[in-house]
Amino acid sequence: MQQQQIQLQHQMQQQQEQIHSQQLHNQQQHNQQSQQLVLRDDKVISHFRHLKPFSGSKGDNLLALINAVERGFYLCNNKSHMEEFVTQIVVNEKLIGEARRCIQQLAYNSNWTEVKQRSKQRHQPEESYSQIFNRCILRLVI
Repeated sequence: MQQQQIQLQHQMQQQQEQIHSQQLHNQQQHNQQSQQLVLRDDKVISHFRHLKPFSGSKGDNLLALINAVERGFYLCNNKSHMEEFVTQIVVNEKLIGEARRCIQQLAYNSNWTEVKQRSKQRHQPEESYSQIFNRCILRLVI
């Protein structure tokens, strides 16, 4: 009888240790995920801080900036607060000169779609790249 009690106590102690170990493991995983999110947000911000500024002068490529920004939005994982934050980085740091002047009429908290549309209206080439390509091909054929 005593031996059964000792065995039961030992089993209960092992179960408690397993539960404690599992709780500790879960807490460590949660901490690691939290740290990864902080690093991930930091890397997203770094991506936007390293974009080449667009001034609207000849030689600048608006579509390259737009593509880089929209690729960066995928890194935001649909976090609206991050998208708003990085949009402000683009507006305040990456649009300079004439490009900045053309969007100054927008509200301070404008979203990326509004900024992109206004920039395209002002700085989009009159001909698309595909139109230029087709015109060049036609010249070669003729």
